Amino acid sequence: MNTLLTHHILKEEAYAQTIGYHRSTNKRRGVRTRSRGIEVVDRGDGPTYRWHPDKANRSAQNLDAVVEVAKETATRVHRALAQGQIPLVLGGDCTIEVGAIVSHLSTDARIGLIYFDLHPDLNVPESVSPGALDWMGMAHILGEEKAAAALSHLEPRFPLQPC
Repeated sequence: MNTLLTHHILKEEAYAQTIGYHRSTNKRRGVRTRSRGIEVVDRGDGPTYRWHPDKANRSAQNLDAVVEVAKETATRVHRALAQGQIPLVLGGDCTIEVGAIVSHLSTDARIGLIYFDLHPDLNVPESVSPGALDWMGMAHILGEEKAAAALSHLEPRFPLQPC
């Protein structure tokens, strides 16, 4: 049985304080695997945003861009699900999982999250300075108190957790 596994790589620098976070995922570009009946297809990158100090919103910097990338990610993953594909989302930032999870909330598709990070990213905008949202992804999914509503309420379901 062949399963089409979608290799969905996104580059987001809106979140990242260090320019070039996405470069590690670029090394995986062009991967095609056919072992054990699985084909991996690279569906390309999402939009790239360059992080910059956000003087207007110091506690949740670049929030609008982070929300837009989350929505774009959700749209792209939902499209793959609608085509019967199994999305694999690789990103260079610690809020990429928000869009991936949002995409599954309106479907019956199962979701698994493998999250590699030094920290659990349970900060909220008021808890850390300078307010880089890439320290806060899981807090927004779990609906932590004082999470930025624009990011934690992307779907009618709150918190953004599969049932």
